[in-house]
Amino acid sequence: MKTYLIQQGQVVAIEGGAQTPIPLLGWTNKPDLALSVLCHALGEKPSRKQLEDERFKAARLLPTFRRQFARSLDFFPGQQIEGQALAAWLREKGMSQ
Repeated sequence: MKTYLIQQGQVVAIEGGAQTPIPLLGWTNKPDLALSVLCHALGEKPSRKQLEDERFKAARLLPTFRRQFARSLDFFPGQQIEGQALAAWLREKGMSQ
């Protein structure tokens, strides 16, 4: 199960000891770390057009994800999100990983 680690403006997915930076997404020039984590967990790779139109699963979940799960993602380097907790949250919302 993956763990997501916030590191100075980027997110690293850790699985089986391997660390892989995940693609950063956002609507402006500043990446949105919460959006990036959520898209990665859902396996989504939205196009620029999908980002603009907010036509992808993560866009619908993002406000709730921020409130309930990742309120301070953009502010605390070193913060971790455990994959099991994220998977459970997604199942609760009717989404699968």
